[in-house]
Order: sequence, then C-alpha cells, then structure tokens
Amino acid sequence: MTPEQIALVQSSFRRLGPAKTALAARFYHELFSAHPELRKLVTADMEEQQIKFTEQLAVIVHAIPKLDELLMHTRALGARHLAYGVRTVDYRYVGDALIAALAQVLGDGFDAQTRQAWLLAYNLVAETMLDGASSARPAARLQEGVVQGAREDGTEMFQRVAGLRCVHRSSGADAFAFARPTSRVQAPASRPV
Repeated sequence: MTPEQIALVQSSFRRLGPAKTALAARFYHELFSAHPELRKLVTADMEEQQIKFTEQLAVIVHAIPKLDELLMHTRALGARHLAYGVRTVDYRYVGDALIAALAQVLGDGFDAQTRQAWLLAYNLVAETMLDGASSARPAARLQEGVVQGAREDGTEMFQRVAGLRCVHRSSGADAFAFARPTSRVQAPASRPV
C-alpha cells in the first residue's frame, strides 16, 4: 500500500466517528444476509460482537503504517479465527460485507480511490490472518497425530488440510515442511459504489 492509500483508509475510518457502530451493524447485516450459515460462528451477544468488531478494526487501521505491528496482530487474529471455525472462503465473504458496509455508511465519501485503498488493506489483513491460521492449523492437526497418505518408499508422509500440505520426511533434522498454495483469498467481489 502506498502512503496515500494508507492515509485514505485511516482518514475515511476517522470520518466514521460515531457511525462506527452503524458500520459494525451494517457489516453483520451484509454478512449474514448473504451467508446466513456464518451466523452460527458468532456465539457472543450481537451488540457485544459489534463492539469487538469495531475495536479490532480500529486497532488494524491504526497499525497499517506499522507493518510489523500489523502482521503480528493479524496473524494472531487469524489463529483465533481458525479456532472459531472460520474457513478460508469466509474471508472473501467478510471482505464483500466490509466493503458494502463502508460504501453504505460513508456514502459519497467512499469514492473509487477510497474503495481501492480499503480493498488493498483488507487483502493484506486477510492474507496475514490466513498465515496465522495456517501456522496454527498444522500444530493443532499434528497434536492429534493424524497423518494421511504415504509414499511407497516410506520416506514421506503427508496430510492435506484445507489446501495446506504438511510433509513429514523421515530423514534429516527438519522433520516437517509446510507448503501453501500461492493464492488463498480472492479479492472481494467488486460492487458499484
């Protein structure tokens, strides 16, 4: 993201002011209207969930120019969301809902440049959350001792978990290697402003 795009995300978020609660309500309305199956992932009271969403979004928007802080925060967030049952495909749905909610609440202030800046910011956040989820997933699956498949010569066992391939090699000090597909999240669908 360019400094100008970061500034657009941060300034548009500041412009929300007290409407941040309306943004959270609109976000969940958009998300659950399009994907009602995701409602079961939210076990907290909806008002409490909207407050958590607004707080997390504020932390992320504030951290965008501080890449190390942003990456650390969003990777941990991704690992937590894996435990909630969030799937890779759900990140696209969340991105769609966020962009739609921002467009609705910001109105004319959500121009093409601001939309593009938010899309870039969301994709950065989604990718690093998926990194965090991927890091948490093998550890959780390996603790279960589940390994599926083996090469005939016995030198490699593997398991595929949601596109992540965990490889165990029977030789060498580096027992496990992880390979991820190059593209896990698609950009949110573009909707007219």
